[in-house]
Amino acid sequence: MYRTGLSILLLLLASIAGCTYYSFTLESASKQPVSYEHTVNMTNMRGADMLMDSYLEKSLSSLGMLSSKPGIPVLHCTIISSTTNEITNISKTSSNRYRVFVHVKAVLKDTRGNTLWQSDFSDQGTYSSGGQQEDALDSALSKIADRIAQSIPSADQ
Repeated sequence: MYRTGLSILLLLLASIAGCTYYSFTLESASKQPVSYEHTVNMTNMRGADMLMDSYLEKSLSSLGMLSSKPGIPVLHCTIISSTTNEITNISKTSSNRYRVFVHVKAVLKDTRGNTLWQSDFSDQGTYSSGGQQEDALDSALSKIADRIAQSIPSADQ
């Protein structure tokens, strides 16, 4: 019994060791190549539009979606609003923290200006007392840009 079990185990190990490992990913559709227009900032947060453009470029490039070819869809983003709330602070010894909620509208248009896709995105960032709302933008806009790039429909849809 012991020898039979050991023999089976050795055969299994030998067959596993002899197998070639294959790794592959299944992609259901190719990524949609896009270009983007400069972000419109409808808030009073200075530099939010430039920061959003920077994160969009990074996110789209990392997914292989950013292109400057003529005739491809153009992504238009608008930072619609931002609101700030104080985070409840129980301790009197630490500084207060604030949460900034940012709301962005993304619209993908073809070369004729027809809307192909649109969606709204919101996220948040935080900053400490003595800081500014803009300090929270880095975190919020980075997450929003990543979600926008991942949400753009594929070229096959």
